Amino acid sequence: MKLYVLFLCLFVASSIFAQRTNIVRELEENYQNNTLTHTDRRLLLVDSDSDTIKATKNYFKAVLTTDEQNMKLEHELNFRRFPQEIYAQQSGLQLVQYHILKKEYDAAATILDAINSAIIPEALYWKAKISQLTERYDDAIFTAQNFINRYSRHQLSAQAWLIVFEALAQKKDSTLFERNLTTFYADAESAPYRAYLLYMQATMHEDTDENRATTLYTQIVTEFPSSQFRVQAEDRLYAMRESVQPINETPTIQNNPINNANNSNTATFTNEVVSNYQSLRKNAFYIQFGVFTTDKRARDYLNTLNRERIDTFYISKPVGGRQHFAVIQGPFSTIEAAQEMQRTFTARNYQTFIFRAE
Repeated sequence: MKLYVLFLCLFVASSIFAQRTNIVRELEENYQNNTLTHTDRRLLLVDSDSDTIKATKNYFKAVLTTDEQNMKLEHELNFRRFPQEIYAQQSGLQLVQYHILKKEYDAAATILDAINSAIIPEALYWKAKISQLTERYDDAIFTAQNFINRYSRHQLSAQAWLIVFEALAQKKDSTLFERNLTTFYADAESAPYRAYLLYMQATMHEDTDENRATTLYTQIVTEFPSSQFRVQAEDRLYAMRESVQPINETPTIQNNPINNANNSNTATFTNEVVSNYQSLRKNAFYIQFGVFTTDKRARDYLNTLNRERIDTFYISKPVGGRQHFAVIQGPFSTIEAAQEMQRTFTARNYQTFIFRAE
């Protein structure tokens, strides 16, 4: 009889656990399939819900809300009420990214201290990112390498490597930079970042070994002809040959006269002449195609893009204490809109990156 009661208790417990697991899995699958909304009845809390299910429902309600303040509030409540649940910790991670976007690094760091990186590995990555953003480069390198060593197959592993390389570039430690390259290049995931890494490597050598910098820039031009860094490498080679001095005068900006109808549903492009970075619409997103040391070369590349029916304009932009000229497209109201447009350029072998005007 005792064995029967024990078996019955175990059966009931396993049934409840399976039910909870199924509910969580169903919510995850519906979210991934875009069949959940913020007001979906499946996200309503009921008395029989366990803390695990409540935390899961609250998390998905938060990520699905379109109002930024409501999103923040719902994640905060979830993180505070169920601190040991995985999806409550995921809410904490969402708050970390929110605070980083707002440059509230202390607030982000405080939340990260309460997240268990053994359960949420991304927490360790974001600790490294905050150290990098606050210019604590040694801490950034140490933490990023810790993340890589512990979670080498994680999807953020390559991004953690970039933190290491960008911090070493800021420290101008070319020796350690190149030593780490050997390890990173052994990883097949390094391929998409090679042009960028070569470009960083070359810029570190410009002041100390011009021949080495020239070799690296030439390698980028030869091996990565479709990369945005090919454009920048060519321009650096031009600047090194011509000994271009910083340009102080305001350039004459040429707006693109072509209106690409395919873009109209994604963004409303500016019709105003924008002479410098500070004149861009604040908090809007832009796609950058390349940056140049002279306005003539920026204008030439803009005309090349015009012939490809790509709407762009260019602006003056300080880079490393010198005046440069960036060929860009925008503004986009959201990063999702910018990313959608960026995908069309990637399909056409243009390598671009997105920035937010601040």
